[in-house]
Amino acid sequence: MTDAVQQVLDSMSVPAVVMNSRMDIVAANELGRALYPGPFSMAGQPNFARFAFLDPRAAEFYDQYDGAKTFTVSVLRASAGRNPP
Repeated sequence: MTDAVQQVLDSMSVPAVVMNSRMDIVAANELGRALYPGPFSMAGQPNFARFAFLDPRAAEFYDQYDGAKTFTVSVLRASAGRNPP
């Protein structure tokens, strides 16, 4: 992510995260990192999908865990459908 985008995120007074089509978190402001501590505490690139399916803390983090997993799958399927093989 560019420095300009990070500057915009840092100037915001609300939590903000930017993710790509694979649900990698590519930028966030301090409040965004505080709102989503799970993905940011995982090794490697923070990623909502990996957190939802591979981190046991996700079941406690999401109020409706099954709904969060369903939503995650639908986002990834929609992304894959934009550029089919």
